[in-house]
Amino acid sequence: MLSSTRNYQAAYRFLKNAFKKTRVNERPLKVTTDKHPCYAPAIQALKKEKLLKSHVEHRQHQYLNNVIESDHRRIKRRTRPMMGFKSLVSAKRVIKGIEAMNMIVKKQSCFFAGSIHDQIYFIHRIFNIYTPTMSKI
Repeated sequence: MLSSTRNYQAAYRFLKNAFKKTRVNERPLKVTTDKHPCYAPAIQALKKEKLLKSHVEHRQHQYLNNVIESDHRRIKRRTRPMMGFKSLVSAKRVIKGIEAMNMIVKKQSCFFAGSIHDQIYFIHRIFNIYTPTMSKI
């Protein structure tokens, strides 16, 4: 999730969306975040709303999320030379493109088993591109 600020509201929205999309029996027993102070009150609010069970442990540790952070390494490598973005819209578009290309490289889509036309269809679907040739693919 991309947000212009890193505050309680952004953390709450992110965590609420993440937990709403999981089944109740698949929700985590431990939530690991970095040490930013916005996560603790957001997790407490989710516990009060009963989206999370009261016994869920919140671990704040800088390095325990390295599996997730290492996945962002490719994005950081591409975006650092850009020296940031001027708007959230441009950031979203660039990150979406980088992620789509990484999915192609990792073969993480069912569209890569087939031909080049399947890959073109995937790119068009990711970026919401519609051209008259789409009906031919």
